[in-house]
Amino acid sequence: MKQKTNSILIERENLQNGFFSAYTEKENIIGCNSDGHFSFLETSFDNLQFIHCDYTLFDSKDVCVNIDSEVLEMHFCLSGESKLLKKNENVLLKTGHHMLRFQSSQQQEILMSPAEKARFYEIRIGFSHFEKLMGDFCPHSSRMFSNTPFAITPEMYAIVSQLTNTAYSGQMKTLFLEAKMTELFLLQLQQQRQFSEKKLFHLRNLIKIESTMPDNC
Repeated sequence: MKQKTNSILIERENLQNGFFSAYTEKENIIGCNSDGHFSFLETSFDNLQFIHCDYTLFDSKDVCVNIDSEVLEMHFCLSGESKLLKKNENVLLKTGHHMLRFQSSQQQEILMSPAEKARFYEIRIGFSHFEKLMGDFCPHSSRMFSNTPFAITPEMYAIVSQLTNTAYSGQMKTLFLEAKMTELFLLQLQQQRQFSEKKLFHLRNLIKIESTMPDNC
């Protein structure tokens, strides 16, 4: 996918071991001239990256995100609206929704809607850490995730607030962030599984109803 001339390019860190530093915290501001700006606060360690973004956009904007390696993304839209542009479908993500997705493409394109004050929180999990996290679930776990937005629950909001307002630093902060990341991931996974089970239950009921209907109906 080629970058559009009027789009914003965001470079994401490679979370593979060979490219990874032990621990980094940095602030990054990407300006859009008179169109607005993005302000990122990023914490990275042990194949994990925690991103808190506040942004202002006065018009819709195409954002191209370069990704150097396979990652699992936990994305929480706290305010604002965006659309993930894909070949087969576009996925709309609104305020108060989250998405758990496995990202393997080299570049993803997002259409960001205008917003005076918007923000999102995102956790990126490198593949080696992802395999360790998901090893007990199934051997092909990356296939479990779909581009389906779900509502952020009160429990999820509470954890995101703890992640963005922690007073820990150094090694204590890494332990805290990783523990809360795991807790948040399990809540997302549980919600996704409950949704899949409801769909399966509904499908089974439809099949049962159809099988009991007379042939002349």
